[in-house]
Amino acid sequence: LRHVRVHTCVGVFCDSEVMGVIFEKNKLVLAPMVDQSELAWRMLARKYGAQITFTPMMNINQFIRDPKYRKKVMEFSDEDRPLIVQFCGNSPELFAQSAKFVEDYCDGVNLNLGCPQGIARRGHYGSYLQDEWELISSMVKVPVSVKIRIFPDVDRTVAYAKMLEAAGAAFIAVHGRTREQNGQKTGLADWEQIRAVKSAVSIPIIANGNILYFEDIEKCLRATKADALMSAGNCFAISHTSFCSAFILSFAIRYYFVTLQMTKLCDKSYKALVISLYRPMHFFGTRYLPLTSRIVPPPVAFMR
Repeated sequence: LRHVRVHTCVGVFCDSEVMGVIFEKNKLVLAPMVDQSELAWRMLARKYGAQITFTPMMNINQFIRDPKYRKKVMEFSDEDRPLIVQFCGNSPELFAQSAKFVEDYCDGVNLNLGCPQGIARRGHYGSYLQDEWELISSMVKVPVSVKIRIFPDVDRTVAYAKMLEAAGAAFIAVHGRTREQNGQKTGLADWEQIRAVKSAVSIPIIANGNILYFEDIEKCLRATKADALMSAGNCFAISHTSFCSAFILSFAIRYYFVTLQMTKLCDKSYKALVISLYRPMHFFGTRYLPLTSRIVPPPVAFMR
């Protein structure tokens, strides 16, 4: 790890005014992906348009109590800035301790209040905290940011956002889907709810959801009036380039080599990311999976 002091914030705790300035020039945010947003992926995403990156969601219990886990997930670089480190959990004390560990290596800390997975239900974190406003308020009393999901009722969502603002949140990333919209029930994100949140609070809002193609970026920002937009990476990767199988394969090869240069390649994460890149064009299948395990070196000209 290289020692990097954040000059724009007091330690890691950026307030909403500072984050507002950051979002004025940086509109494209790479979403946190569990076990997939490692340093190599974040650095490659920046080459294709991502301006702010998030680490993978890290569990505060493991982060504080397991040195091996902490060493594994703390991947930072001077070139990967602005960077937001995301944690999940339900302990204000462990959350504060975790933030202290990373304050010299990032531009902000984010509390995940949106994960809808079964593991979040069992661990009692993510979106399964969304009804425990007193606990959440105690965890957001310093100006960290939060990532949330919406409620079915827009008034409840707006009240939730106002509570987070009053508690001290520096910004809110709003995924426009409910906790129940997950897996096969994903459905479409509700941009109208995101716009309602933006109209109701004064802190910066990041819109998340329904971004499959580059053209969706402007559509979402216009519809939600959000300060920035978050995507898992597809729209940044394709940029203005034609979205075709040849480009995605070349992108996957480039990611493979960037990963080898920076860290040990995680085969599971690599396959998952390549599949997610193919999904928007309905062009992934079992016949492409072997490519993620035995990609041949590209021509020298490609690496340039």
